[in-house]
Amino acid sequence: MWLETHCISTGQSTPYMPLLQMLRRKFGISDEDSLGAIRDKLDRGVRQGYPKLTAVGPFLQSMFGVPDADDALSHLDPREKRQRTFEAIRDVLLADDEHRPQLIIVEDLHWIDKTSEDWLAFFVRSLHSFPILLLTTHRPGYSVRWADSPQYTQIALDVLGHRDTETLISALVRNQPPAGLLEMVRAKTEGNPLFIEEITGLLIDRKMLVPLGDDLRWTGTAVGVPSTIQDLIGARIDHLDEPAKRTIQAASVIGPKFTRRLLSAIGDTDDVLEQHLGALKQIGLIHETRFVPDSEYTFKHGVIQETVYSTLLTGRRQALHGAIAYAIEAIYAGRVEEQASTLAYHYSRSEQRPKAVEYALLAGDHALRLNAHAEAKAYYGEALTTANTLGSSALAQSLLIDATVKVASVSVNQDEVERAQSNLEAVRRLAQERNDPQRLSLVLYWLGRLAYVLGDSRRAITCAEESLAVARVFVVCAALIAPPVNLMARAYSQLSDLAKAAPLVVRSVEQMERLGNKTDEATTAGIAAWIFGQAGEFDVAFEYADRGRRIAREIGNPFAEAAAVSLHGVACLFRGDWHPAITDFQQAREIAERAGDLFRVYLTKVWEGWAHASAGDPGRGRRLLDEALALSVQLGTKFNLAYLKANLASSLL
Repeated sequence: MWLETHCISTGQSTPYMPLLQMLRRKFGISDEDSLGAIRDKLDRGVRQGYPKLTAVGPFLQSMFGVPDADDALSHLDPREKRQRTFEAIRDVLLADDEHRPQLIIVEDLHWIDKTSEDWLAFFVRSLHSFPILLLTTHRPGYSVRWADSPQYTQIALDVLGHRDTETLISALVRNQPPAGLLEMVRAKTEGNPLFIEEITGLLIDRKMLVPLGDDLRWTGTAVGVPSTIQDLIGARIDHLDEPAKRTIQAASVIGPKFTRRLLSAIGDTDDVLEQHLGALKQIGLIHETRFVPDSEYTFKHGVIQETVYSTLLTGRRQALHGAIAYAIEAIYAGRVEEQASTLAYHYSRSEQRPKAVEYALLAGDHALRLNAHAEAKAYYGEALTTANTLGSSALAQSLLIDATVKVASVSVNQDEVERAQSNLEAVRRLAQERNDPQRLSLVLYWLGRLAYVLGDSRRAITCAEESLAVARVFVVCAALIAPPVNLMARAYSQLSDLAKAAPLVVRSVEQMERLGNKTDEATTAGIAAWIFGQAGEFDVAFEYADRGRRIAREIGNPFAEAAAVSLHGVACLFRGDWHPAITDFQQAREIAERAGDLFRVYLTKVWEGWAHASAGDPGRGRRLLDEALALSVQLGTKFNLAYLKANLASSLL
């Protein structure tokens, strides 16, 4: 059994692109299938082919953007959802027959998206006990992440020698090449296989090399033969008649692979197009790789597609990109989200660039739902870059604000956060000038959220209060009101202003419950435990702590569980129950470490160090606090840093 897929240059920011191609083939999904048909094929395929793996269904459906699929996974934290998705793909590929050899081919890794690359690195670790050959190809310069695996072998493809060059030319012309021709081709191409194929094709196109039955006539000259592969391909394109040339140029704008349906939507009628495609196949510039339900073609080599694309003048190139995007919208009406990244790519290279921002934001949202954070960040960044060039129209300004907020929402390290703050301040003024309360409320909330992350709780409170005031007066939307209330509760607790923090956190827990946001309900209940524990109201504190822990376990969310367990420990800490607190912190730290939640590990070590020092083991406490201090530097956070340093100083006394 074998499965084959490939990466493309236009898909480097599209999560799971080569894996989706593989799953499409495995489950018989075509480009023409509606989302309902995709759901049915996945359900039927899993039920009939993998009856022991029914749990993988929602994860596969989510990858394809099937409606309601994410609802079944809403209880999962993003990182856990990503991990379970990785496992679902792996389990389907390995479940066919663990004793039957399989071949899996992934071509052009130099164009792979980050999420698919992460999955391949994960998949490789699962192969040691299965009869599977994973074959990948890539251009020089790409670093294979699993090259240190003992099962990995790299085979470098060298240029062709004299004998191999002769064999290749003989196969192309179906005859023995004259000695002079062989030497000329070797001198021109230096053994590059694609160059050999193209130079032979050009000689045939120009009648300089003519097969005559069992004989071969060659003019014996190389005059006018280009000296680079790009010039050679360009010369072959120039030799085409004008209609065929327009066809291959339009195809090159679509990308390395294209369907007849999409190509016909922007150009010739089917019968004329068939003639042109047939001619291009005959001279070896493209290959037909699929016949039903719609013919699909691939350029023989990426260099050919890139070279053809470069022959287009800017105006025609922009017009073709716009026409292609418009055709994709029509073909995929009702399910454009799965094509959002492709539409963003084409519209960004057309004259309709506001639509590029809209689709880049949609592609980022889709990537985020798939927990592909690197790709989401790339799309949001692309949207912001484009939005900054759109001018001052109302639409352009709205898109600029939206893109700025999205970039802020995925900012992680200190540099990103500070840059996002600067951008948010700029669009804050814009939202005020435009009298756009909904966007202004969001901008203010994210200014506060980022200030909180950097440890500036007072600034966080000011921004949250302003966001809440705008949302109450002008928008009156629960989804906009809940976040700033939650942020104020957290910020006031950091300032130990318990009189203000307590009613806000109670209100926030209730809001999250009404909104059905179980993850935030669990973590906010934990924060309530911290606040009421500080206030000495231990019965209330433990009631909230138990609630947060129960909800986190119900939804299977390790991040929320680590938070709830650690904050239960904080309540014990405030009551002076050092050893129960230490038990909670150890458990919370283990959960957080397994989940990869470094920020929670950092916070837990701060409290665990304090607990050990208070329980009479200052040496152990100091080691944990030193580790926490190192993590704060790594994370670039000042959050709880005052607690940390105060406790570290106490442990040294």
